[in-house]
Amino acid sequence: MKIRGWDKLHVPSFRLEKRADAHSRLTFCVSVLPDEADRYVHEAGSHVPICVMDDEQDRVVFVGKIEAVERASSVADCQLTVEATAATLSADTTVQRRVFQDPEKTLGDVLSAKALASLDEAKVSIECASGVKGRKLPYLLLQQETDFAFACRLAAAAGAHVWCVDTNEQHSKLFVGASRDLPERRIEERDCIRLRVAQGTVPHASVTLGAYAYELGQRVELCGRHYVIDHVLVERVHGSDRVTYDMTGMTKAEDGDLIVSALHAARLTGKVVNANDQLHGGRVLVDFNDKTEGVTDVTPGKLWLPYRPPYAGQQGGIVFLPESGDLIEAIVSDRDAYVTTELRAKPLPQECQDPIVKYIGNNTKQRVFWRPKSLELWSTDTNIVLDDKNIDMTVGKTNGAKIHVDEKNIVLTVGKNRMTLNEQGIQLQRGTSEVVLSDTGTYLRRDSQQIALDQNVQIKSGGTIDANAGGAANLHAGGALKLDASGTASLNGSHVELA
Repeated sequence: MKIRGWDKLHVPSFRLEKRADAHSRLTFCVSVLPDEADRYVHEAGSHVPICVMDDEQDRVVFVGKIEAVERASSVADCQLTVEATAATLSADTTVQRRVFQDPEKTLGDVLSAKALASLDEAKVSIECASGVKGRKLPYLLLQQETDFAFACRLAAAAGAHVWCVDTNEQHSKLFVGASRDLPERRIEERDCIRLRVAQGTVPHASVTLGAYAYELGQRVELCGRHYVIDHVLVERVHGSDRVTYDMTGMTKAEDGDLIVSALHAARLTGKVVNANDQLHGGRVLVDFNDKTEGVTDVTPGKLWLPYRPPYAGQQGGIVFLPESGDLIEAIVSDRDAYVTTELRAKPLPQECQDPIVKYIGNNTKQRVFWRPKSLELWSTDTNIVLDDKNIDMTVGKTNGAKIHVDEKNIVLTVGKNRMTLNEQGIQLQRGTSEVVLSDTGTYLRRDSQQIALDQNVQIKSGGTIDANAGGAANLHAGGALKLDASGTASLNGSHVELA
């Protein structure tokens, strides 16, 4: 093995390790002159790639970046210990927040360059093996981890691994599958410096070779059994490189929907895009794209999420469903999510701003108020007010119809008209006109004029009283009949009889 750019230096110690679901790591030691040490130390953290070549086969076996350089000085020279990590590490540095809802999504849809857009910025591609890419994920997925950790979690649910392909100088790749997309090869026992085979529920084997002949994730045949290489270790021992391959027996791929371990839960905000649940289960469709919280709702399809009020009951309870366009808050985790509340987007209306007053209301001025001494129901300009002694209802604006009820009275008012009902009787009023019906009699009044119907009949007028009949007019008294006029009294007719 040789390290490009460092091949003129003596490298007494060298270690390259590759493992499934992990980034490859390189550690080596070199001796340099003291005046050259600073130049190498400054390469730590730089964008200059480091490349390990298999000089026997003239091929790249590792591409990465220097993470750290340790310097130990002596009188004659400086010993540098260099640590490097594969370029795939760039996909494992930034936590991403994404929601995947589409009930028809597959593992290949989620673990794709389109869904994990940040991988392109990291110059890392991703690919799923044909055996796992079609596995369905019918429930919600929440990502609150790096793209690499997310891929490892989903791969584990599929019985697969994430293989870091770090042998291309132009770009790195994450391959998700039970093994890599490489042809199976056979390891000859005669080529092994060391060989160990362990039988068990899952067979394991380990071989040490004198050359780098196989890749991490490659399927191999050894002693008549089939394995997948899940660990590669290259070490320099006494000036010679030794390559150890650890491998695990191949298992049968599973089918069916994936069940991903639920590791995360989050409180997210979103916008309701549809509230017309055809099953009438009190569910809504929500878009969780939120730039302020850094959340991306990746898939175009959405899941119907239940809205959970304080009380739902079996088929009723409190039902205040959000509407399309409303902002909501939801508890979201892997395989489960529900909407907890609708968020207020505007300041409270003036009538709702007193903190002592409690109320329930919708977006169209229908409200219920609990005031310190009354309960009120409002619907735009119509309201009902109930306190300890009275009920008042107003329909329409200030001059609309009103009803007042207390312990002894019912009063109905419409404009200038007023009707009062109580134990004493019924009173009808309009302006200065009044009709009273009581146990003692019936009374008609207007200004100074009155007709009273009680034990007697009284007609009182400050002006003229006219009585006109188209036919006969009879006036009969069981007792005396008295006609009295302060002025002239006239009887006029074609024939007048006095008897």
